Amino acid sequence: MFRSDNKAQMHTFEAIIAAILMVGAVMFISVTAPMGTQSAQQYSEVQLKIYGRDALNVLSVEDKLQNNELDVNLGKLLPENVGYNVIVYDGAGTPISSTNRITAPNAVVVYCITSIGGDVKEIRVTLWYK
Repeated sequence: MFRSDNKAQMHTFEAIIAAILMVGAVMFISVTAPMGTQSAQQYSEVQLKIYGRDALNVLSVEDKLQNNELDVNLGKLLPENVGYNVIVYDGAGTPISSTNRITAPNAVVVYCITSIGGDVKEIRVTLWYK
């Protein structure tokens, strides 16, 4: 009455293997996928920090941090849609010079410490999108 049908058994076996592969792929993707996404505001804050650090690094390499035209040099390096303030502190933490622009609530601060003429100075740059 019953005959052995090898083709039917192979199709069943292939279907079971395919189901195991599909479940395994879904589990792998769900485990390795990031749990959250970065919001647009977090992305923009990170981008502002990158702009600021890159600008300070370029000015440091070109030895233009000690120059009185720090504000102008930063303006040349930063994108037009980025506003900024610059405050220079001496070694004791007293502000030496600053620009007084109105900052936005989502501003970020980057800084560098440098030696200018034998004096240690800290340069803080506050950045925001206009």
